[in-house]
Amino acid sequence: MNRGIIASVLVILAFFVFLLLRYSILKPSLYSSEKLSTSSATITPLPLPLATYNPQPTTNPNLPLLYQGVEWGEQIVDVIRFRNEDNTFVEKPGHSIDSKNLSYPTDVIKYYKNELSKKDWKETWSAGGPTGESYGYQKKDMYFQFGVQKVPEKEYLFFVEYSQ
Repeated sequence: MNRGIIASVLVILAFFVFLLLRYSILKPSLYSSEKLSTSSATITPLPLPLATYNPQPTTNPNLPLLYQGVEWGEQIVDVIRFRNEDNTFVEKPGHSIDSKNLSYPTDVIKYYKNELSKKDWKETWSAGGPTGESYGYQKKDMYFQFGVQKVPEKEYLFFVEYSQ
């Protein structure tokens, strides 16, 4: 019984440490009161990565397309901390992209879970609480993680991170 409680506390603690590390320096624009456009224009998903340094998006079949209907921010290339299937942290060069503020993205979470499952990615961790939820996946030596975090004004930020 005590091991189960300790394990639960450790998972929750790991989630909050992850969020703290992930969002320790949020962009000021995430706190703006700007709302998403309600334009009826259709947005076509772009393959990841859609790096600003390379205008030609990759056609890597292992990566899901960016979710349609979400306004994505600028992609960042950096060293990212991933959790592997052995439950240890691995730091690898990778890409990170955040959405603009939006309402709770249940459909976006379902989309990435389904797409990664179809592409034979293995879920290595997940965590959640009142301020959001996050998921991590691994496929051989590749990593992919995504999640949602509550930001001020009752809106949410969705993020996608993946290794090179």
